[in-house]
Amino acid sequence: MSKITDRIHDLLALSNSSNPHEAALAASMARDLMERHGIEAATLSEADESPVERREVTNDDITGDWYHLLVSAVAKSCFCESYKSGAGLRSKAVIIGRTSDMEAAMMLTEWLRLQLRQMCAMARNAAGKTVHGRTFNNSFLRGAVGEISRRLAQKVADRQSESPSAMYALTVQQSQGLALYQRKSEAAIAAFKAKAGIKVYNSHSRTHVNGDAYSAGRQAGASVSMSAPSRALMGR
Repeated sequence: MSKITDRIHDLLALSNSSNPHEAALAASMARDLMERHGIEAATLSEADESPVERREVTNDDITGDWYHLLVSAVAKSCFCESYKSGAGLRSKAVIIGRTSDMEAAMMLTEWLRLQLRQMCAMARNAAGKTVHGRTFNNSFLRGAVGEISRRLAQKVADRQSESPSAMYALTVQQSQGLALYQRKSEAAIAAFKAKAGIKVYNSHSRTHVNGDAYSAGRQAGASVSMSAPSRALMGR
């Protein structure tokens, strides 16, 4: 990884500091670096067609369905796939893709997770003791991830658009290169899953939803700092 990538990783680690001032400063600096250079500039340079692999992710939020929904949305925007392995405290989020794509997905996921946790804590405190804490948190985070998923999907659509008014519009040649890379990645990932015997099944959990918390989460998801990885691929 580049020096910029290493710096962002270090700052994200510091943003978990028990010192609130140090954590806030580190999070702000990480955000500035990611927005100034972009995830792409930090991890993605030229078309990478390295072999597909898989990585497991574990953290304090791994048991939450909202987190796996977040990983799935980010992974898809980075030309990867993800699935949940295990249950309860043994849960893991597994990402499948090319090395640089996975690094971008994991970095962006962690950055979003940190922001959402901070926003959720603030919203929960503001709601007071009249709400059920766990239900509020789950509803808020699900709402936030739903909005983030929508934003990521829109960014993907924008950067593939040939319209000059689209924020992330590419040239026709770049758009064709992007589409080609996506097709190759999907085929490589499918071959990897088949060889490894990986079969992914969709599951849905039923949980009570706090409507106010969910709406607050949607608003939070609309305001989080996000730099979705993108490739300005040239047709080859």
